[in-house]
Amino acid sequence: MSAGDTEEQAESKPIGDLLDALGVTATVGPGELVPGALVLLKVVGEDGSLRLVLAYSDGLGWI
Repeated sequence: MSAGDTEEQAESKPIGDLLDALGVTATVGPGELVPGALVLLKVVGEDGSLRLVLAYSDGLGWI
């Protein structure tokens, strides 16, 4: 899910490969669980315009 989507935008899709390609990493210790995630994306449009997209896992839509 993401906040700020408009009708003109492409369909939502998983972004794991995109984050991997950008080199995004996190330190999670042995035995720790990750129950949710927030991702703030800087998106450059075809016309050079910039926008921020907030993507989040289930249960974090209240943020």
